[in-house]
Amino acid sequence: MVFFAGSIRVKSDEFNGDLLIPSTLAYAEKERKYAEKIGATYAKDPDLGHAFVKTSIDGFSSADGSESSLKVFFKVAFDGRKLPK
Repeated sequence: MVFFAGSIRVKSDEFNGDLLIPSTLAYAEKERKYAEKIGATYAKDPDLGHAFVKTSIDGFSSADGSESSLKVFFKVAFDGRKLPK
């Protein structure tokens, strides 16, 4: 397994304090939403899709110091044997 960590800034979504607590419903909903979106992006990539295994969300923060956008931290797992050389 090969893991890559990354983050994205989402201008169309807002940060709130509940996203700092993984046990909240708000966290779980955003976690599911962004794991699906990020995962779908990698799964359909012509070079990486066949090696893609899963996406996990590591957390959230405010992207610009305010609550007007959201930063999503994630990891993507790939089957190293299937990655392009």
